[in-house]
Amino acid sequence: MINVLVIEDELPVALDLKEMAEQVWKDIKVVGIVKSYREGMQWFAGNPMPDMILSDIELRDGLSFDLFREIPKLPPVIFCTAFNKYALQAFEANGIDYLLKPIEKERLVKSFEKLRQLRGFPDRGESDYQARFGAMLSQLESGKARSAIMVYRKDKIIPIKVADIAFIHTENTITYICTDTQRYATGRTLDSLVAELPPESFFRANRQFIVSRRVVLHIAQSEGRKLQVNLILTTPVPVLISKEKGTAFLKWMRAEP
Repeated sequence: MINVLVIEDELPVALDLKEMAEQVWKDIKVVGIVKSYREGMQWFAGNPMPDMILSDIELRDGLSFDLFREIPKLPPVIFCTAFNKYALQAFEANGIDYLLKPIEKERLVKSFEKLRQLRGFPDRGESDYQARFGAMLSQLESGKARSAIMVYRKDKIIPIKVADIAFIHTENTITYICTDTQRYATGRTLDSLVAELPPESFFRANRQFIVSRRVVLHIAQSEGRKLQVNLILTTPVPVLISKEKGTAFLKWMRAEP
């Protein structure tokens, strides 16, 4: 039996996709339907990894790519989307299949057969799928600036403009996105967030901080040849950069934004 997870924010579409998938391949079982990034994080935390994912791209609280970055050993994904031409070319170039909405049963069958041909599928340990998927994500998002990052507050989804972010830091295993006036908790990691921020404007200072160029006030020498970065805003703890990263940071500061 091949266990499949459906990620789709429109429930009628998700139910149709579930029925179609279970009809066209008799050994498929849809084990769950996820409608958002938040639901996805909860689902993966409490369930075994599926053998395959059928996924929309634009969810109610962000993109499915945001969710996939958080999932280790991601299984094959068939995208069911109305995404733009550039995205479709990226999927095709890296061996990732896609379906244009409305989904046609014949096209779904061909997508399943394509995944059958992946070496070792559904044995993820023998497949080169992870490398293919990582390459697809890089190609898809190259040159595409993220204008906002979504966070939750009291059951509300709040878009934070990237231009408004002053710094991001972790404290007691919680990540906070800080603007000039507000602080928002998020379940994201610094690694996943820095990958979405323009590198000319944001620098990963250390394991606790990502800083925006616009809020850097001055830089001072600290103990052990470290640099202390002082911002126009107060930070919970000093922002220190190791001597190994110091040269890269100074080069980043001198570069044109």
